[in-house]
Amino acid sequence: MKEVVKGGGASAAPPKHLILPWTSPIIIIWLGLISGIGLFVLCFIFGLVPGKPPVDVMLTILAVIGCAATLQAAGGLMKLVTLSCFLAGLLIIQLPTEVDMTAIAWDGKTLAADTMYNYGGHKGYSIKMEIVDHPIIGKMIVALCGTVRGSSLLFKQLETNTIKQIDDYDIVNVYGVAVDSKKNVYNVYGDGYCVIEHPKNQFIASGSCMDFLYGAMYAGASAERAIGLAMEYRTDAGNECQKMVWAEVFKGYENERFNDDIPY
Repeated sequence: MKEVVKGGGASAAPPKHLILPWTSPIIIIWLGLISGIGLFVLCFIFGLVPGKPPVDVMLTILAVIGCAATLQAAGGLMKLVTLSCFLAGLLIIQLPTEVDMTAIAWDGKTLAADTMYNYGGHKGYSIKMEIVDHPIIGKMIVALCGTVRGSSLLFKQLETNTIKQIDDYDIVNVYGVAVDSKKNVYNVYGDGYCVIEHPKNQFIASGSCMDFLYGAMYAGASAERAIGLAMEYRTDAGNECQKMVWAEVFKGYENERFNDDIPY
C-alpha cells in the first residue's frame, strides 16, 4: 500500500531524471580544475612557456563583482532596476511607437474600421478614418493603419498631394484604403501614392485582421458587422467601430456615371 504524504512534512527529493549531470558538485569542481590541468600539460609535457597572468582582467572582474555585491547588500540594485524600468517606460511613451492594430473593411457601400491602437502592451483610442480633399482625386474617405504619428502625417500629405521620400519609420509602416466619389477604391501607401487596384463594389479588407474580415464579408456580413466580429473575436482590433457610408458622404453622386477610363 502506498503511503500518502500530506502538506507539512519534509519535501521529497526531486526525481533523479530531473537532476542535471553538470549540477553535480564533482562536475563543478572538475570544470574548475580542468583549465589548470590543461595548463600543466602544455607547460610540463609540451614545454610551452606560460605567459604573464592577466592581472588587469582579474582585478577588473574582482572590482565589478565587488561593486555588484556591495550594491546588492545595500539594497541599491533593486532601486537601480526600478529606475531603469521607469526611464524605459517614459522613453516608450515619448517615442512615436503607437501602433494601430487595425481592421479596415469596405463592402461597396460602407468603409468601416476599429479605433484601437497599441503601444507597449497598453491599448488606447485612435481615429483612423477621415474625409480628405485630395487636390487631384477630389473628396475621398480614407482609412489608415500603422503608427498613430505616421497616419496623422499621411492624412496631411494626402490633403496637399505631397509625395514624401520613404525615410521615416512611421511613414514606411502606414498604408490603407481610400474610396472616392466614383467608388474607385485605392490602395494608399505611406509615401502618399494612391493606386487604384480594386474593382468597384468588391469586398476590400486591410490591416492586421484582413483575412478575418474577408471571411466575414464573403459569409454575408456587412463591413460594419465584420469589424464588430473582429473586435469581438480578435485581440488586434477593439474599442468601437467607426464607419462612413458612401451614399451619405457623397450625397448627390449616386446617379453620376462612374469614370471607367481611369487606368488600373
